[in-house]
Amino acid sequence: MRNWILGVALFIAAAPPALAQIDTAAAEPDMKPYFDKANKCLNDFDARAKAKKLSTETYRIALEGACTQQIKDLRGLYSLSLERKSEQGYLVGRLDANIKDARAKLVSSYAMR
Repeated sequence: MRNWILGVALFIAAAPPALAQIDTAAAEPDMKPYFDKANKCLNDFDARAKAKKLSTETYRIALEGACTQQIKDLRGLYSLSLERKSEQGYLVGRLDANIKDARAKLVSSYAMR
C-alpha cells in the first residue's frame, strides 16, 4: 500500500501544469500570437501557484488578477480586428466567455490536484 501511495504521489508531482486555453477557433491567424501570449501567461501563473501550494480559494482570487494586461490587450486588439464585421459584439462576447471558461478550468484543475 505504501508503495502505491508513493507511486501516486510521484505521478502527481511529475504531472505537467494544467493548460488553460483561451479558444482561438474564431480568431484570424494574425491574432494567434496574442492568444498564445495570454495562454502562456495563464499557464505560467498556474505553474507558479502550484509551486507555492496556494489554497484553492487563494488561487481562485489570485487568478482573477493574473494576466490582466495580456488579456486586456488581446480583447482590445481582437475587437479592433473585428471592427468591420457585423458580428463583432457576438464574437467579443464569445471571447469573454472563453476567457472565463479557461480560468474556471484552471481553478477546477487546481482544486483536483
